[in-house]
Amino acid sequence: MARATRKKKAGAKPARSARSAARTTAPDDGRRRPVQKRSLDRVDAILDATAEVLHDEGLAAFNTNRVAERAGVAVGSIYQYFPNKEALVDALAMRSLQRLDRVLEEAGFRDDVDPGEFAGKWEEILDRIIDAVADFYRNELGFRVVWLQGPSAELQDKDWEHDQVLAERLERLFAEPLGHLGPARRRTVATIVVVVAGPLFGMMVRVGPRRSKTIVEETRRLLRGYLRSHLEEGRGTLGPSPS
Repeated sequence: MARATRKKKAGAKPARSARSAARTTAPDDGRRRPVQKRSLDRVDAILDATAEVLHDEGLAAFNTNRVAERAGVAVGSIYQYFPNKEALVDALAMRSLQRLDRVLEEAGFRDDVDPGEFAGKWEEILDRIIDAVADFYRNELGFRVVWLQGPSAELQDKDWEHDQVLAERLERLFAEPLGHLGPARRRTVATIVVVVAGPLFGMMVRVGPRRSKTIVEETRRLLRGYLRSHLEEGRGTLGPSPS
């Protein structure tokens, strides 16, 4: 959902849980891995500084010296955990996905939600999700730079994997009301909802506040209408659509 465009690689790995798909860790290259609270806090401070530098100065001016200065640590402290500035950006991106998961869960899009309960108030939950994600895109420092200005191929793959986790959850929650579609088509519908939303939120943060509000409302209308059309088809109020 994070980036504006993406492509699926052939033979993509099965989706994992949202938590594991978005886990933020230091690179697995022999460098020190944060375990104790003090180390975890230091890594968080480094990533906060990374986000601030990216937000204030952009990707072109980004370097580890600026991050160290902003974080109030020696440059060597950064290299204890991250081999280069690209690893810093990747770690920040993964932390953003982890935070996005929490936003979605707080809005009611969770694995532990009863599908029957979700189906009964899906539009209300969808509205909460759209508003919460829109706020996240606007306010998460560094998010726009990392995800909307040319993420690496590895990050694109991770984002696709994350989208599949969300699509799997959406498919499960709509299993009963969209049961007439069958598993394969229901999964396609769920994937379209998730993948289409990302570029629209990306467009939102690229325009001014007035147009931003309009894009959020049009996103709401688009996703509601798309899902409602399939639900009405299942109730027989629409003719069958092509397979």
